[in-house]
Amino acid sequence: MLGVVGVEGVILTVTGLVLGTLSALAGVVPFTVVRTDGVMPDQFLGIWLAMVAVAAAVTLGTSLFTARRVLRAPAVRAVVQAV
Repeated sequence: MLGVVGVEGVILTVTGLVLGTLSALAGVVPFTVVRTDGVMPDQFLGIWLAMVAVAAAVTLGTSLFTARRVLRAPAVRAVVQAV
């Protein structure tokens, strides 16, 4: 089960990073072209890598931590307590 949650977390992370990067580029590129002679700002790669690291750690960390915590109790005991 943790493997399934991990794979789902990776898919969500990659999807979020791709769509987030595209939407960020839609604003960053025009602004950089107007303000400078370049297309991309000089610090873009470093900031993007830091953002990727934080997003991956937060997404995978929270999903795996929550799944591990939920799976700690046996399913039968959890259902009996809920009823």
